[in-house]
Amino acid sequence: MRWISSEGGPLALVAREYLPAWRGAEGDDYERACAVDGYAGVIDVRGSQALILGDEPCQTSIYQSAALGLLIVRWQWAEDEESVQQAIEKLVAADFKNPEEEIEYRVDDESLALFDAVTPGDESAGLALELPVARYVVPT
Repeated sequence: MRWISSEGGPLALVAREYLPAWRGAEGDDYERACAVDGYAGVIDVRGSQALILGDEPCQTSIYQSAALGLLIVRWQWAEDEESVQQAIEKLVAADFKNPEEEIEYRVDDESLALFDAVTPGDESAGLALELPVARYVVPT
């Protein structure tokens, strides 16, 4: 798995089309991302949405599960990557039955980037992923 982390703040999931509009700490995007309370939230990016992964600055990866689909994985308590992988492989749908919170997130463009929110979008190095255009409920 390829992991990314932040410099201490949140991560942002933004449609690649809107990356040039994301100014990070050079504008107010980073400040708005830091204002998200909880594990995740949504902020506006030029009429589209950015999913903000807040709370702890955990290492984060994207995992395609045969049983559960696409997962955004945040490494918080495991001792090593092998432990993370084993925990992910044991997940079943029932594990998401009573989430701490659920965030509604609208994907307007299939091509997305997950990156450190402090960084301007056109300079970001993060993870790329593809999701169908739709509304999603993100359990945390």
